Amino acid sequence: MISSYTSDIAALLTRGAQLNQAKADASNAESELLSGRRENVAVSGFATTQRVQRINLDLTRLQSDQQSMTLLRSKLQTTEVALENLESQTSALTAEILGDATDFGSSPVQIAKARNALDDLLGQMGKQEGISGTRHVDTDALLDGVRSAISTSADPVAAMQDYFARGGAFDTQFPANPMPEGPRLSDGSVSVSPTDFDTDGVRAAIEGLVSVVVSDAVQTEQFETHALERMLEGRDGLISVRTVTGSKISQVENRETDLASRATALNLERNALDGVDPYEAASRLQAYQDTLDMTLVLTKRMSDLSLARYL
Repeated sequence: MISSYTSDIAALLTRGAQLNQAKADASNAESELLSGRRENVAVSGFATTQRVQRINLDLTRLQSDQQSMTLLRSKLQTTEVALENLESQTSALTAEILGDATDFGSSPVQIAKARNALDDLLGQMGKQEGISGTRHVDTDALLDGVRSAISTSADPVAAMQDYFARGGAFDTQFPANPMPEGPRLSDGSVSVSPTDFDTDGVRAAIEGLVSVVVSDAVQTEQFETHALERMLEGRDGLISVRTVTGSKISQVENRETDLASRATALNLERNALDGVDPYEAASRLQAYQDTLDMTLVLTKRMSDLSLARYL
């Protein structure tokens, strides 16, 4: 009886191993059905395994590149909208001043509008991390510096020009940070070159808006003419930078399209190497589940018989 019972135990252990294998097979088949990928690509050979691993690595890098491009495009689009608003503010204010020149230097409304546009422009210049060289300018400190310069000069227009000339007080008081290299993709290439916001046109816009804000202290026709000229130049400068920004957005979108195409090609290649036919995977899953059910039934029956024989 002991020999018979020992034999039954051995048979139960064998059935247990078969049961575990059936569970593993069913689990693998279910995973393959859900993912569409072969669980054990090594069965396809060393070369195929290596290629699939390389494709997976390339796809991971492409995903990172795509995320970087999405973030960059979002930044550029935000900048483009801000520049469009600034261009609109500057154009409207210039037209208003040209339409009613008698108010120049005495209209609190025009001065307030110029101050708001100036705050927006200077604020935008400090938000360009990663896509342009930044310049952080405190509006009040800038206006104080300009007022000090023109109040001590016999020629306010010349004082303004000197203050905003390259290498002048504006650059000394509020130095621009170096231009960034530009975001790099995983292959080492620069995704898009940075945008230069320190152009003559943008500087003209700043000078023109500052001239309007401080015009209450210098109510002369010469200063008014200078302010309007700089405002017009600044408007064109903002249009130019916005156009460049729009071009950068198109470049990023083209890179995104290229990255998506490469990802599609790699996915197709990977499917050909380790893809699983859904019908075949479903059939295997059903077969493994049938085997699992049968093994469970036989294991329970053997367990019941062994217990009865032991008793």
